[in-house]
Amino acid sequence: MSTPCMNKLSTPTLRIGQVALASGMSTASIRFYEQQGLLSPATRSSNGYRAYSAQDVERLRRIRTCRSLDMSIQEIQALLQVPGDSPTVCEVTSQVLLEHLEHVAHRIEELQELKSRLEALQGLCQHPVDAECPTQAAMGQMEASSKSRSSHHLRHL
Repeated sequence: MSTPCMNKLSTPTLRIGQVALASGMSTASIRFYEQQGLLSPATRSSNGYRAYSAQDVERLRRIRTCRSLDMSIQEIQALLQVPGDSPTVCEVTSQVLLEHLEHVAHRIEELQELKSRLEALQGLCQHPVDAECPTQAAMGQMEASSKSRSSHHLRHL
């Protein structure tokens, strides 16, 4: 798909709607990434519209790829700060990916623990229909325990 003015890499002539179409992002996402500093602020045309370049579209595509890998804003920022022709680009990229892998592994552990807790709760559902629900009671105890841990944590801050 060809977008108007895409042949001029650095000339900001694209409106936000065109950039959204070309990058696969919503206009709200584009504004958000601009506010977060992942995308340079757009120049303004004489009529006040935001104007973007083809380089901005490419940067947004990179951001979208990173977000599809569930990378944080900080991780994306670290990757985007290193120029593609820098001798350290591979080293920085490798380090960011390694740290992200560690984060993902930790989240997987947390999700496996959550799955086990949910399975245990669901297993309590094997009771007569007219009986009090042990699952609801167990969930109530979990809630009370969670509040207790939170207040304990707050006292030690």
